[in-house]
Amino acid sequence: NSFINQTDVLSEMHPSPSYHHRHYKHLPMEPMTTVLLSSHALVISSSSYYESEEEWAGIVTFARTPEDVEREYYFLKALEPEKRQEEANRRAKIFAERFAPEAVFMRAGLHELFGIH
Repeated sequence: NSFINQTDVLSEMHPSPSYHHRHYKHLPMEPMTTVLLSSHALVISSSSYYESEEEWAGIVTFARTPEDVEREYYFLKALEPEKRQEEANRRAKIFAERFAPEAVFMRAGLHELFGIH
């Protein structure tokens, strides 16, 4: 957590999208992403499976190329610290709401399976 507090903008790289689609079509976002977002870090990721990108939209920045990763990194680092923190807080709030246990339970349709409404 001390590293995150010092850095606050982090990048995760996945295999290339073509590799990803051939070998890990439904590979979820890296587990570390949840730890980073809970710590209010700004996360930049290489492209992922399109459904993952949709689910994480507004929370994680997806970059198509290494140049896009670098550009987004320097954009976020150039923000005033207060603005960067506001953006991190905004993303962390969306993450907490979208991935709260009840929200995941409902999205998965488990409430219908168990007859809970």
